[in-house]
Amino acid sequence: MNKISLAIAAVALLASSSTFAAGDVKIGLVKLDKVFKEAAPAVRAQKKLEKEFAARDQELQKLGSRRAISSHCWRRKRDHERFRPSRQGAEAGAADP
Repeated sequence: MNKISLAIAAVALLASSSTFAAGDVKIGLVKLDKVFKEAAPAVRAQKKLEKEFAARDQELQKLGSRRAISSHCWRRKRDHERFRPSRQGAEAGAADP
């Protein structure tokens, strides 16, 4: 409600001003997210953080790939054991004929 009142007041102020009526007013759009990302202090801070955490990121990448390989090997072993016929069943089947 308060924002609506402020917006109405701003429009009324602009409409009543002689500058607005004369057509000398220019309204622009500023993309704040782009300004904050591309501003020099933001770029410096981003580079500093990337440099600071690069070693940790590489360590996590290594651990993640090791875990993925380990998980893959474990699943492969599990599936191999699950679908491999048991020796007892094979020996019993061979003895029946």
